[in-house]
Amino acid sequence: MPAHERAAGIAALTRRLAAGDEAAFREFHARYFDRLYQFLLVVARGREHEAREALQETLLRVARHARAFDEEEGFWCWLKTVARNAARDAGRKRTRYAALLQNFSAS
Repeated sequence: MPAHERAAGIAALTRRLAAGDEAAFREFHARYFDRLYQFLLVVARGREHEAREALQETLLRVARHARAFDEEEGFWCWLKTVARNAARDAGRKRTRYAALLQNFSAS
């Protein structure tokens, strides 16, 4: 597919995602689920459970905060940022929870 057709497709998809179109989310999911999971496996250093949790949070954030993009490269950069932040937030949450358990057991 030529670059201008891909760009038009991404622009249409992301506009529909931003508008809350359920069919657009299914299309987004079909196109990006595996790619995001592979990215998050690297971020999570191979820990599959953490990558899956971060992926679920990423999908929720995309559904809530989707915005229109004109090009696939910009959209993918945004998705990576959302995914990386979801993974970091989950890591901080696990760290706080472990510290809370440690403090509780020390009491």
